[in-house]
Amino acid sequence: MASPAHPAEQLVGKTFEAFRLYADAHLNVLRQMTNFAAHVAKESVSLGAELHTSTLEVLQVGQSYMLRRLSSLQEASHNPVSYCQQSLIEGAESTEATLKLLQSNAQAVLHSIEHYWIAAQQTGNSMQTSYTQLADKLKTLYTAP
Repeated sequence: MASPAHPAEQLVGKTFEAFRLYADAHLNVLRQMTNFAAHVAKESVSLGAELHTSTLEVLQVGQSYMLRRLSSLQEASHNPVSYCQQSLIEGAESTEATLKLLQSNAQAVLHSIEHYWIAAQQTGNSMQTSYTQLADKLKTLYTAP
């Protein structure tokens, strides 16, 4: 028959078990935070690519407008009113296209913010669960006979 452990040995054993529980909980939380950081990085790269593509489209719209206006500049001396009217119409169309691209950029940013928020909430809830489980395990450890 094994003799009951000395109270000091029991305390040391419980202390080491508590350290193990803390280490496991902190490792779990660190893993969750790492996953969150990876998710944010992935979403940021996606958003950056989308904004970059849109910026290039805006530049192309502006460049094509300028090229069309410059190519029809010789006609301006023959019919300046028509040239001005055509410039205004094409300018308005280019502005409208640019505004639509800017609107899609704003929607992309809002979409990404929503993804960040959801990921942050999930990570926060997971971390809270980890620490709640740790507290429950510690209570059990120190209330057990």
